[in-house]
This record gives sequence, structure tokens and C-alpha cells, in this order.
Amino acid sequence: MARHYFLGHAIGVTGASAATICPSGTHAPTRGSTLCLSCPASHYQPYEGKETCLPCPDGAEAEEGGVSCSCLAGFAAAALSGRNWHPST
Repeated sequence: MARHYFLGHAIGVTGASAATICPSGTHAPTRGSTLCLSCPASHYQPYEGKETCLPCPDGAEAEEGGVSCSCLAGFAAAALSGRNWHPST
């Protein structure tokens, strides 16, 4: 029986019979990945089971393995969306 592995899942050990969903802050960029990779600095992934990390918008940063971005000094997130960053006044 063929095994199907999905992006965003890691098989842990080559040939494993079950895949693990990568947790938030990580990603598995290729089918059959054996590891969940931490998101690099200035990138984040709030959801589990994803194949990529998202870049933080201008004026924000995230640590390696981040699940969200934080405002840099002098910047603030726009009310409601949290995705539009602008210099604070």
C-alpha cells in the first residue's frame, strides 16, 4: 500500500508509517520531510501543518520559531487587522 505524505507534515524517520503534523512556528517544505523546520527569524507561522512560514510585515519582527510578529520600537499594528503596520504617532 502506498503512503501519501503531505506538505506541512514530517514523517520523523524515513519510512515511518504515520506522519506528524508540524506545530505552529515550524514548517515542512517538502513531501516526505523527516523534520519540521523552525521558521527563520523575521518569519512566523501561527498554524500547524503548514509548508511555509510567513514573512513579518515591515515594522515587525519575530524570533526563530515564531508564531506571531511583534512591533518594532516606533511602530504599531493597525487596529482590527493586525497585519498593516505603520509608524506610531
